Amino acid sequence: MSSKGENAVAEEASAGDDAETGPLVSVVIPAYNAASFIGATLVSAAHQTYARLEIIVVDDGSTDRTAEVVRAFAAHDPRVTLLQQARAGVAAARNHGIRVAQGSLIAPLDADDLWERTKIERQVAQFRAADDQLALVYTWSHSIDDEGRIMRWETNRPEGEGRVFLQLIEANIIGNGSAPLMRKDRVIEAGGYDTELRAQGAEGCEDWKLYLALAERYDFAVIRACLVGHRQTREMMSRNHRVMKRSYDLLFDDIRRRHPELPVNVWPRNATFFAIWLAGIDGSAFRLMATELRKDPLCCVRRPTRKLLLLIALRYAYQHLRNRYPKFAGWLEQLEKRGRKPFLDETYGFPPARVGRPIPNVE
Repeated sequence: MSSKGENAVAEEASAGDDAETGPLVSVVIPAYNAASFIGATLVSAAHQTYARLEIIVVDDGSTDRTAEVVRAFAAHDPRVTLLQQARAGVAAARNHGIRVAQGSLIAPLDADDLWERTKIERQVAQFRAADDQLALVYTWSHSIDDEGRIMRWETNRPEGEGRVFLQLIEANIIGNGSAPLMRKDRVIEAGGYDTELRAQGAEGCEDWKLYLALAERYDFAVIRACLVGHRQTREMMSRNHRVMKRSYDLLFDDIRRRHPELPVNVWPRNATFFAIWLAGIDGSAFRLMATELRKDPLCCVRRPTRKLLLLIALRYAYQHLRNRYPKFAGWLEQLEKRGRKPFLDETYGFPPARVGRPIPNVE
């Protein structure tokens, strides 16, 4: 982000609070070919119990009906604004939204994710009870499927708060791009989301890089409740493990160079956990995981790693079962899906059966 843009946004941030009604929160949604899910995402943002919101959707060069769906929604909710730009990537889209945001707090939301109704209200309350050293409040998350239903074994529940820089190096405890609420002036100070990773063919760790930059100087807090539905789709960018690995390498080469004082044992833990996580979302990264496990076998005794390894083992066991006995595995899959609970419910005025599908008309 340019220095001129940073100064302008910082001035807007300082003027974005109202002492009587609470701070204005700017929801920033980058969207690329998101017509299948953007409607449900907007519903979950618009139905927050904390009403003092502006909702900025940045269409990053979509070629589908994304803009059409957003315009239909905006026609019925003046808090929604559509911005459009040529394809530049998620980091550039988020920075675009931050530059025009009027709020003093930034709430990023991916175009296929969902929020529980009280998410923003609870995060704002945490900010209002803290001093200016608090830069970011995050919540726990559920993984959800294409139909917006909660996936079992897929819950992210970290406990890190206060000064979390070392914890963030070991693992991205925030979990996903839709979980945090951040002070806008601190985001600007940290430089926003790094667009250079995409330019180097290494898109993927922009969120993590920003969180680390904030954690170097400021405090984090956590809301111990699953208030984000993070959608798992086959098209997820994070499933390209080679691009993600390149992004990770660039990020942590820089961190190691700038922080030679950090404990030596933090780096193998960092590399091993990342490799295990990567193998969990992309089976082609299994060899990388095995390599890192050989370097750091003691990681298997740490609780977060054990949990992740168990999840991966279950996934691969199911995949083997599906390949060997497709009919039986198909029956198990249907049975398991029927047991999943919807992340959103009828209180949104949006039937669970339609979560994740386009909204042609918004009433």
